[in-house]
Amino acid sequence: MVRAGTFAAVTVAAITISAVSQEKKIKRSEVPAPVQAALAAQGQGAIVRNFSKEKEKGQTYYEAELEVGGHTKDILMDPQGKVVEVEEGRA
Repeated sequence: MVRAGTFAAVTVAAITISAVSQEKKIKRSEVPAPVQAALAAQGQGAIVRNFSKEKEKGQTYYEAELEVGGHTKDILMDPQGKVVEVEEGRA
């Protein structure tokens, strides 16, 4: 009985997370020009590690994962290149 309840809770959580945000790795060539221009301004001196395209609550966003000055920097932008979120951490 406990296993069935745990399985149901995990399944509901996984479906909820999947519905909220979907992320797909993409190539630089798939990143829109306005996003690339914003990234050039935001990521001066950085090494771009990955790009991803995310769908969240019906909106599309592009994320660039960077390494700069010994730490990581993730920049989330809308298709027009507007920076929505910046996360920084240790490399």
